[in-house]
Amino acid sequence: MLNEREKRIQERAERAERGPWEWKEMSPGKPYSTIMIMSEDEYLHRGQAWPSEENADFIAHSRADVPYLLATVGRLRGLLKLARLYMAYDDDGAFEKAIQDVDAELESCEQNV
Repeated sequence: MLNEREKRIQERAERAERGPWEWKEMSPGKPYSTIMIMSEDEYLHRGQAWPSEENADFIAHSRADVPYLLATVGRLRGLLKLARLYMAYDDDGAFEKAIQDVDAELESCEQNV
């Protein structure tokens, strides 16, 4: 159940290298500095442009994507907390089952990171 923005974020993440990533300052002490961000796979392919276009796109959007995703997680956790308060009034167990489904989906998302 992703909205359009979340689908674009997911697409960028899927196109980028899985990592782990690291960064290196290429010109320390100079008035200009080049910072190289790469995964282990990119490091092994030095003849290619790095970061790759896909990784550069992922990096460029991360400043907006990460706060958006963190705010979304915060809202979901708040809603889940509120829903748990209402579970006390759940006579037939349907609400509790729905909460368990949401918990399972959140855990699945966390494991895929």
